[in-house]
Amino acid sequence: MAFSLRSKPPLAGSARCFEAVPGPLLAAAMLRQQRETFALDLADVAAVLRIKLAYLAALEAGRPDELPGAVYAIGFIRAYADYLGLDGGEMLRLFRQGSTLLGVKPDLAFPIQLGDRSVPGGGMLLVALILAICGYGGWFYVSTGEGPRRERVAEVPLELLPSREPFRTPPAIPRLVEAQGPGHSSATEAGSGSGGRPAVTGSAVAVVPAATDPAPSPPG
Repeated sequence: MAFSLRSKPPLAGSARCFEAVPGPLLAAAMLRQQRETFALDLADVAAVLRIKLAYLAALEAGRPDELPGAVYAIGFIRAYADYLGLDGGEMLRLFRQGSTLLGVKPDLAFPIQLGDRSVPGGGMLLVALILAICGYGGWFYVSTGEGPRRERVAEVPLELLPSREPFRTPPAIPRLVEAQGPGHSSATEAGSGSGGRPAVTGSAVAVVPAATDPAPSPPG
């Protein structure tokens, strides 16, 4: 909400009355004289403008460097001058003549939205570099043809290899066959009564020849 006392005529010719006074003191005197012309208390003005009383007192004393910063000082000077019906731009120009705070132009840097074709940031460049290295490594791996080496298995010892000679059937062992005839008992009795020759006791042993492989027929 803007406050102004333009219903009463502003102080006229004040700048010409204080031509020999430095800029900050001239502006301070004009503010104080205009306020007193309207019979306003400085504390009431501070309450209306919501500015600390100490800051308005510093302006009326010609000490703008006591304000918290250049941006606040510019705003307070313009608001106070406009409220009293004075030219805020002129008051600001006078205060700047001998003020180190207001002499430096405030750096108002606002964030600028980058366009679609702006330069990529450091993070994007790092990701692109990593992808390029990975791509080159893959290309080098494929071009050299060096795949994973297979593990070599130890050779089988000669003792464990199968023999190439033909398999031969081992010779059969002769078997002893006991042959007993039906007249075994009678033969024994007859022997006992003949010529005193000892009778053959026991069983007759027959030798069975071992089975042999048939001889291969000669080629016709």
